[in-house]
Amino acid sequence: MLSARKWLLSIASAALLVSATPAVDDRRSSAAAACARVGTKQELSPAFAGSVQYEHDISHWSNASSLPSLCSVQPDSPQEIQQLFSIIKATRTPWAVKGLGHCNNNNMSSTYGLQIDMSQFSQIALSEDKKSLKVGTGLNWGQVYGYLAPHGLIVVGGRSPTVGAAGLLLSSGYAWLTNEYGFAIDNTLSADIVLPNGTFTTVSENHGADIFRALQGGLNNFGIVTSLTLKTFPIGQVWGGSLQVTGDLTAMIDATVEYSAKPSVPQATLAVEFLAVNGTATGLIIMFYDGPTPPPGLFDAFVNLPNATGSVKTQSFIDFVQAGEVAAAPNNRATWYSAPILNWTREIIEYIGEQAVETSIKVAQQSKSGTLVSGNIEPFGTQAYSFSRGSAWPHDTAHPYNTFNGLVMWTDPQDDKILFDLTIEYHTKIWQKAIELGISRPKGEVFFPPNYSQGITPVEQIYGPNLGWLRTLKKKIDPWNLISLTGGFKI
Repeated sequence: MLSARKWLLSIASAALLVSATPAVDDRRSSAAAACARVGTKQELSPAFAGSVQYEHDISHWSNASSLPSLCSVQPDSPQEIQQLFSIIKATRTPWAVKGLGHCNNNNMSSTYGLQIDMSQFSQIALSEDKKSLKVGTGLNWGQVYGYLAPHGLIVVGGRSPTVGAAGLLLSSGYAWLTNEYGFAIDNTLSADIVLPNGTFTTVSENHGADIFRALQGGLNNFGIVTSLTLKTFPIGQVWGGSLQVTGDLTAMIDATVEYSAKPSVPQATLAVEFLAVNGTATGLIIMFYDGPTPPPGLFDAFVNLPNATGSVKTQSFIDFVQAGEVAAAPNNRATWYSAPILNWTREIIEYIGEQAVETSIKVAQQSKSGTLVSGNIEPFGTQAYSFSRGSAWPHDTAHPYNTFNGLVMWTDPQDDKILFDLTIEYHTKIWQKAIELGISRPKGEVFFPPNYSQGITPVEQIYGPNLGWLRTLKKKIDPWNLISLTGGFKI
């Protein structure tokens, strides 16, 4: 707990910052009042610029997603979150809530105002019958998988161990097990949430079903989620790994086209990436099979590529996930954008590779610090969409769109606008080409996954026909419109 003298001095310093930067005056003046009120609460301890906690609380996997909040706080109970909503209501301050910070846009889980960090919500508990797992929204997937490993169980969760549980479970949730069990949002059983009106409740299909549905892709539009309960599934040894391909990528493209044309195997998942730097592309192939050995012929064309190096083997699930993790540089900045793809034809795969290379040349020419452009191909089967329960984000077997995901990385903040713009241009070319090829649809007919989308994406393009009931529900539980004070895809 900061002493009264320390937090008053911090507020005074913040006031000087406000007067020195008129462009952010409106956002920071109300935030100063909010931070002062947080400092008067014995249960809460605000952190300010220069402290270790503050730097942790505002940090993101991509530094381009971070904003310098006026103060930050780590609540550790629903009651403390209720106090924070009371402060936000009284001061009308901008605010944001962050799990682990794997967001690709600023002003979504970051803010110039009051930053709320969920690190203290790190509880995890397996039910007595071992059919469900309760996870706090401050956990990452490595912690979740590590907890479950001794029990021979798994949940549908993130493909990277450092991705946070909260963001994935409230957005869409592409997973290594999606072909087999659906998206992560399809496998939640309940959620504990503090609503903007101050109510703390547990919602499920049997209680608060409308809120429960809204949380399946609704992100931060309905309150602050403290924990979620997930279905568990048995898991044993799995097969998989990654291969790096250099030189001519024709054979990799051939193998991807061949794989995508086969009937989908629910236990299998594939990701193929073009990685381009200054006009030169290499390939990355990640294969996964839920079992010790994949069916003959399923992945053979990839494993037998003569210009590939790497390792695929039988191993535990957690070893597979951890082997694929690549630590981001401390100064990493990145963003990405998706495009809906119905079928992975040769034409679209080759075009993605061409555009990754072309974009990497533009990055080298127009920026000072661009490091990488990637184009990701993820051929999920139609059955992956059969688990949908009518969630906020529309996804079903009538529209089983996969997603191309284009990512750009750099290091210098001065390059932010240039590289965000190039990412959007890259995405737009892929989407338009897919529409020309008849394997995508124009705006209003396909809906983008929220965690793969740029902040400029119209909310109608994410929630589509569900916007009506989502907006009605939001007005009901947020009569003071506190959610409008945080960023994101506002309904």
